[in-house]
Amino acid sequence: MPSARARCPSSCLAGFTPPKFALTPAHVRRGPILCGRKVAPSAMLETAMNENMLVVASRLSDDALVSKLRSLAQGSRQTTVELLAHLGELAARKLYRREGPGRLFSYCTQVLRFSEAAAWNRIKAAKAARNFPLVLDLLADGSVNLTTIRLLSPHLTPQNHRALLAEATGMTRREVDKVVARLNPKPRRRCGRDRRASVGPVAQGDGAQGICRNVPPARRPTLEAGIPSHPRGRRARGVGT
Repeated sequence: MPSARARCPSSCLAGFTPPKFALTPAHVRRGPILCGRKVAPSAMLETAMNENMLVVASRLSDDALVSKLRSLAQGSRQTTVELLAHLGELAARKLYRREGPGRLFSYCTQVLRFSEAAAWNRIKAAKAARNFPLVLDLLADGSVNLTTIRLLSPHLTPQNHRALLAEATGMTRREVDKVVARLNPKPRRRCGRDRRASVGPVAQGDGAQGICRNVPPARRPTLEAGIPSHPRGRRARGVGT
């Protein structure tokens, strides 16, 4: 008997023909069997619609394709803004606790099926939007993106949020990083060269004398006790002889 893969045509939808008998409620619930698997009618319809999108896109002219993409991008931003408003309300009510994962991040990744990066961006943006509704307007018209809001959210205050968001309008990720570095400067870490320069040069072969030259007098006896006076050290202590 041939396998299910051998019996299934190259395109499951092309090979599927409706049954000649009337479908009963039981048939509707079970759905047809394609590639050895039971497929719900709604899933088949969704697959057919997705494949039809590819056909429609391939038949558009260049100008129509560019116009359609701009329209879809605007619709996507509007959908994102609406999602952020609802996600912020869900977080405020803590309704994610009763949905299984127990944490908002897990709810976004496991229930809403976002990637980890997408979930993190949307959580931060939703919380910022509840405090500063201007965020939603800027996201809707594309002035800023979710990454920009995530980076700036810890530094937004009622006093500076308008000026800061206006400054970040149209910025790239690298430019926003510079703004964040200006808002939260970190102390400069001294590299090895700077540390050596503060100690001063050490003459070769001086042993404890050279190393302790720039050490305060109070610490010299302790340091000299642990440093052999002979340049080779091991031979002076009789090790390995």
